[in-house]
Amino acid sequence: MDTDKASRWFLGGIVFLVTIATLFFVQHQHTLTYRPEDSPENVVFNYILALQKGDAEKMASLLVQDEKMPDIMDISAALESAHLRMDGYAVEIKNSVVKGTEALVMLRIWENEGPFSSGYSYDDQARLRLENGVWRIASLPYPLWAWEWEGVEP
Repeated sequence: MDTDKASRWFLGGIVFLVTIATLFFVQHQHTLTYRPEDSPENVVFNYILALQKGDAEKMASLLVQDEKMPDIMDISAALESAHLRMDGYAVEIKNSVVKGTEALVMLRIWENEGPFSSGYSYDDQARLRLENGVWRIASLPYPLWAWEWEGVEP
């Protein structure tokens, strides 16, 4: 009888510790939030975060305002058709070069081709333009830009 009681206390203690650890983890989990759009790097970061969240409206708001650019309908269609997604990719925003009203944001993109692949990375860039004091994206590399938008630049 004493062994059963001790086992129950031991099991109860483990359940209690696991519950406390889970609550601590959930409470302290880092969530990404949009940054102030005061630099080319932050605009690109916000676009990538919006892409990850599937927020077509936010993505469209960060693009150069030009009739040649994808609009919210184009972005929504690309998100729904899976032509625009981040599965299997990671992006590092490295640095930027600003010349007047133009900016290049250097990116390193990692691609994982599956469970038996070590993946690979490559460097590419995002192009931005300053419009009325606000940085906006003019072009991005795939996978941040749908294939059907290639060559679309204002």
